[in-house]
Amino acid sequence: MDYVVVASRHRFAKNRSIKFMDENGNVEHVVPVPDGVVLCDVCGDLIDTSMIMLLVLDGYVWGVICEECRRKYHHDRPLLMWSEYEEAMIRIGEIP
Repeated sequence: MDYVVVASRHRFAKNRSIKFMDENGNVEHVVPVPDGVVLCDVCGDLIDTSMIMLLVLDGYVWGVICEECRRKYHHDRPLLMWSEYEEAMIRIGEIP
């Protein structure tokens, strides 16, 4: 199932990096992302709210989206809080 899940930015916006790879999939360069910096994975805009939206497609977190991109491209996806999403995943056996 596909969802947009609302979660605290502090849960997901730390200890991240961007990896640049060559055509063979080898990591050429790693750039650390400062804690707290969150960009929309669709349009690249800065997300500076205390809560972020995770786009879940086919059961996998695809990325973070801003409100504008959610309204534009994913308005038909159910909007869940993180606790509701965890509960749904436990019910279907995705989380032990």
